[in-house]
Amino acid sequence: MGRHPFGSQLRRPKPGYVTTAVGERTNTSFEIFIAQITDGTFCEIGVTRVDGQDYIVKMTRTKHSYEREVQVLLRLKRSKVKAGPDLFDYGFVDYRGGYYFVVTEMLWFDLDEIHRLGRFYTKQTQLRLAIGKIRALQRLHENGVVVSDIKNANFCFTRPDSEDPFKVYFVDFGQATFYEKEDMIDMEDYIYGQNLRYDRLSKLNRSRSYVVSPTVRVPYDDLEAFLYVTAGARTEMLGQKMKCFEMEHYEETRDWFLHEYQGVYRIMCETKRSEFPRYDDIVEELEKQLDKQVLREERVNHYSMFTREGYEPMVVGDRGVPTEIRWFLPNRPQRSVA
Repeated sequence: MGRHPFGSQLRRPKPGYVTTAVGERTNTSFEIFIAQITDGTFCEIGVTRVDGQDYIVKMTRTKHSYEREVQVLLRLKRSKVKAGPDLFDYGFVDYRGGYYFVVTEMLWFDLDEIHRLGRFYTKQTQLRLAIGKIRALQRLHENGVVVSDIKNANFCFTRPDSEDPFKVYFVDFGQATFYEKEDMIDMEDYIYGQNLRYDRLSKLNRSRSYVVSPTVRVPYDDLEAFLYVTAGARTEMLGQKMKCFEMEHYEETRDWFLHEYQGVYRIMCETKRSEFPRYDDIVEELEKQLDKQVLREERVNHYSMFTREGYEPMVVGDRGVPTEIRWFLPNRPQRSVA
């Protein structure tokens, strides 16, 4: 079976697994093609078609993650501003021992797909996508949702006909939580008198709040994790992560992050965990770094999002993202930037 035209949401296809299910919300009957077996909470990923429209189907045996995903997506569905993939249906299917399933709008590639295919984002694209991720998290936070599991594979590009090709959405809410204003406590007060579990900080994308609880999150924690993942945080900082994001340790710790993001890191150090992140200031700083990168390269890379080692940047679609999957297929000639 060839690569599915919607990329990594259906990567590593496993043909032959087909089941049917009926949704609780719309009473729609779905024929689900299981296209990917994963090692995550949602361990089988499929696709279904309803009235000519393709949808993603996520299946899990874990009732808690399923219920949380549905709760979050239902809240986002009521949002005036689109903040995530649209929820279509959900339910339980007696398939291979029983699975909970969630049917959502199919977006496009996740942000890690390029790396899996041996490509690399240009510096300008990295900064534009960083801005996109900040805005994606802001939309969720404004709906009372924090996502916890920050990584590139959990952000997806919007559809290729979008007016804003660098707009991305967070798509995996199996570990998401809701937060209240009273949860927003300064870090020093949050950890005071607690039995701290430093072993929980072994993963780079985990914020310092994990030392107290693996489940309680606030918006600041998401942006802290965002910076670890996006700003090239060095692994040697893992054992000293509790020093990060404190203004008194800024000079000592800033070089643990790429220089393009050190201004963002300073803004985060100046902000308390009890406060809402300064989204606009962070975006403004990233835009300044983008302008500097454009000057260094002496051109704007609107149409070349990706590079391949030893090759010129590729032109990939009229809006800066590939309009057809064939641009990513291995061993196929690629157009180069004029």
